[in-house]
Amino acid sequence: MGGPFWLGCGRRCLRGGSGSTRCRQALAGGARFPRRRFRGACGVSAPRAWPQTILVGAVSALLFGSFVGYGFNLEDEGNILYQILRTFRGDRPYLDFHTGYTPAVFYLNAWLFEWFGVSVVPLRAVLVGVNAASVVLIFRLALRFAPPLESAAAALVYAIYLPFFAGQFASFNIPYPAWYAVLAWLATQLAMMKAVERGSRLWLGIAGLGAGLAFSFKPNTGILALGAVVLCQLLMTAPIRGRVGALLEGFLLVVAFGAIFAVLTFDVFTEQFFLLGFPLLLVIGGGFWLRLGVRRNFPSLARRSLGAGFADVGVILGGFLLITMLWLSYFLPRLGIDRFAEEILLLGAGVERIYLIYYPDISAWSGALMAGLVALWGLVFLIGAGVLRRRAILALGSVLTLGLLGALGIFGLAPEGLLLSIAMQLENLSFFLIPALLLAGTLMWLVRMSHPLVWFAAQVRPSLARVTVALVFALMLFLQLYPRIDFMHVVVGMPSALVLAAAALWRFEVWAARSLAVTADWLSPARIRLLVLLPIALGLFARAAPFVDARLAFDPWPEGREATLLRQSALPVGVEKDRDHDLQELQEVAAFVERWTEPQEEIFVFPALAIVPFVTDRRTPLPHDYFFPGRPSHADEADMVAELEADPPALVVSLNDRLGYFSASPAYYFILRDYIQQNYEMVRRVGRYDILARKELRKANPAWARPESAPEKSRRFAAGDFHEVLVETQRIGASGSSADLAPWGHRLADVDRGVRGAIIAAALQVAQRDPGGLGAVAETIANGRREQLLLIRAMGEYAGPDALPYLQDVFLSSSGRLRWESARSINYVLARRLSDRFRLVGDRKGPLWNLPGDFRTEEMVAMLDDFVERQRIGAFAAIAAAEEGRPDLIPALEYFEDEDETTWWRMISAYSLVKMGAPEHLGTLFDALNTGTLAGQYVPSLLLDEELVDSALVADQIREELREGTEEERETAAWMAAYLSRADLTMELEAASADSSAAVQRAARWALEKRRSREQGVETGRGETNLRQGERS
Repeated sequence: MGGPFWLGCGRRCLRGGSGSTRCRQALAGGARFPRRRFRGACGVSAPRAWPQTILVGAVSALLFGSFVGYGFNLEDEGNILYQILRTFRGDRPYLDFHTGYTPAVFYLNAWLFEWFGVSVVPLRAVLVGVNAASVVLIFRLALRFAPPLESAAAALVYAIYLPFFAGQFASFNIPYPAWYAVLAWLATQLAMMKAVERGSRLWLGIAGLGAGLAFSFKPNTGILALGAVVLCQLLMTAPIRGRVGALLEGFLLVVAFGAIFAVLTFDVFTEQFFLLGFPLLLVIGGGFWLRLGVRRNFPSLARRSLGAGFADVGVILGGFLLITMLWLSYFLPRLGIDRFAEEILLLGAGVERIYLIYYPDISAWSGALMAGLVALWGLVFLIGAGVLRRRAILALGSVLTLGLLGALGIFGLAPEGLLLSIAMQLENLSFFLIPALLLAGTLMWLVRMSHPLVWFAAQVRPSLARVTVALVFALMLFLQLYPRIDFMHVVVGMPSALVLAAAALWRFEVWAARSLAVTADWLSPARIRLLVLLPIALGLFARAAPFVDARLAFDPWPEGREATLLRQSALPVGVEKDRDHDLQELQEVAAFVERWTEPQEEIFVFPALAIVPFVTDRRTPLPHDYFFPGRPSHADEADMVAELEADPPALVVSLNDRLGYFSASPAYYFILRDYIQQNYEMVRRVGRYDILARKELRKANPAWARPESAPEKSRRFAAGDFHEVLVETQRIGASGSSADLAPWGHRLADVDRGVRGAIIAAALQVAQRDPGGLGAVAETIANGRREQLLLIRAMGEYAGPDALPYLQDVFLSSSGRLRWESARSINYVLARRLSDRFRLVGDRKGPLWNLPGDFRTEEMVAMLDDFVERQRIGAFAAIAAAEEGRPDLIPALEYFEDEDETTWWRMISAYSLVKMGAPEHLGTLFDALNTGTLAGQYVPSLLLDEELVDSALVADQIREELREGTEEERETAAWMAAYLSRADLTMELEAASADSSAAVQRAARWALEKRRSREQGVETGRGETNLRQGERS
């Protein structure tokens, strides 16, 4: 096990002797790395490297600072900014508005508003310092294990990996609590390192302070930071003497072991459990076993007193409470324990179910790269052992190079462009490379800890103690990836892992130099270092491409991009003129709201448009401004609708397209949707925004009645290159031919969604006139596999049902990537059609799907015996069978027993079976409520739409669910029952109002009251409004 994965000083350090001597022994055979650097890399003493520290900080601050005024994020940034504004106005988190974060982020930034005025500029300026400080701390921590160059590479990976979207926004500009929490986490880790190096309880207390600060910004980060500090101290110090000490240590480790299962919801047989939880369980379980071994096998080893153990824990908790009690002393008495646990600790809030994203599949290129890393280790080993000589190396290198070039030529399509494709592959790689690094580090740590000489006085030797701190903090921070397993959370979870990555990188370089010193002396340490660091530098260059693209256009020579500024004092930001249509639309919406409402008047925004009241200095009437399906719940929704009925705002601002994570929100919030549709009408459409006004106010202001004033593809908000694209594609769509579209295939890789959407719209229009249909048009646009992939993806984004026959033909006639990409686009088209049915504004009449043309239904249904194909194409096959009226295919569609079936398949196939004359599958639709959140988002709205399902059948199923369903089914059925006014459900609802579940009781009582109100013809209340009446010049 003496290969490149030894962290810390290596085995010789365990046996005493001078640090510098031991390090030079590791380089025997001619590998002469700089002595001073290698001492720091061994963990003996970190090099000062202050000039390099200043340089790393300056580079990262320059990167972040140069984009302070760049772009905006509609959903998350708007929501957080408005919550900060609410705090500035005097509202209190949890008590006056809902949030899942602890309050430090709101009060810190509200204080900045107090000092500098309501503007994002001071907030973003502070974030420059916060994020640059995090980069510097990664660098300083990595210096304990690696030289400055490798440490800088690790730190800059974090800076460059922070998501940036050209033409849209920079994630590091958004005041996410995560950025502040990461800084506090790294400060806590540094304090723990100091505690190890100096043996001082003062630094333990400072580590507790850091954990408390992290908790004050982001609760899960703080709790895990506190756990990491306690676990490190427990693993690194000598056992506490006596039976009581053994029981206390064992109890803490057992609790920590169980806590990992609880955090991952005891869902053991999943990828996320293995990749996120298993290495940490090895550390905790291994630590428990090793400490038992120390007590049994080394009775003469110095023991710590029980008082010393309590003192350590007391100092840590004291530091933690010193920070957190500054705000807990106010909020805890007002919230109470139960509400505090649910709203701040998120215990019992169901967030792991609502926000869960499953672990992604590893891409072929990521798998190949990870296999290549293992092969590289083996290659160095074989060369060092003398098995491969120079000629063999050259021959093997030639074969590998030709093979790589061949693979790139055949499989390396890079449809988005080379640099962007590399950046996307690196994102996928990070999901798997970090867990692999952490697992390898854990195994090496267990081997090191099992050595009989790891103890020095009353604690683990300092070198191994540093490694313990680095490993435990890396494992704990990466655990935060659950349940929202997306790239954004990978970035938040990677900083501590990057410290280990720097260590592993340097140890590999040292080991390779030592191994190759004799058999491959032509590979000097400097060359080895260059060969190892060059791919990392290239990866950073690829990741930096969007930053460059946002500032420079290449046609073919680089020139600066002209910017458009948002004319709002609270949000004085800009984006490239070629990509400014989203910004222009927001400006138009803000101008309308400012013109027709008074400052601080209430407007309602949905589903996540709090940026509108933020930039216009308006208020919202409810505690919730962020309507993610499932949070707020239906109970919260019912309360909020009651508030709106009592005092309805004059205007509602919503989205009609590109809802992203909120695409199911209008469907899920069917109570709210019904209220809005009954009481409001659209007065303006501004691109993707819809502005609605109360019906009586719309009638009083006929000048507002321009509902199609600026549809999404309007040229009104197009400028620069995008305007030219829109003019030309609209001309082609109106009167052009497929030949006119031939030059446009490569533009389907454009980062601007508007460009891609305009091309697809033109292609669909031309296809209606072309005798060969969409297939012929597609052949003209996509004259290669790369363009065909881009076309298929763009159709998934923008096409309607008219594209389904073409996508079906591609799926059935292709293999590999084209096949599964076309299947994904088919499902995207279907999902968008489903969500569009339940928008706040739009035509909701007629069939749900209304598919065009004939489909190869039997061919697709025949494939459903295969589980993978069923998930890919099953939903479409079921819909096609229902559209064609094929009850004979019902038996071939009834696959519901496998618990691994996706909710999408269960829901769509069950709905299709009902449409084919199998009403018993209404029960299957309700069963799907127990398998994931997707069914809860759509099933109620599907069944309450009388044009889609017979309401009498639905009422019968509601009765059955209220009597015999699971708690989830009973609660959902009760909420739905309020809208089945023609069915007598009183007896079932009265029984449900005494249900054992409080949630079911709440829903049933509300439904009874709602039905009585409708029977009595009670009108909703209408409060006064400050809306200006009449036209204003």
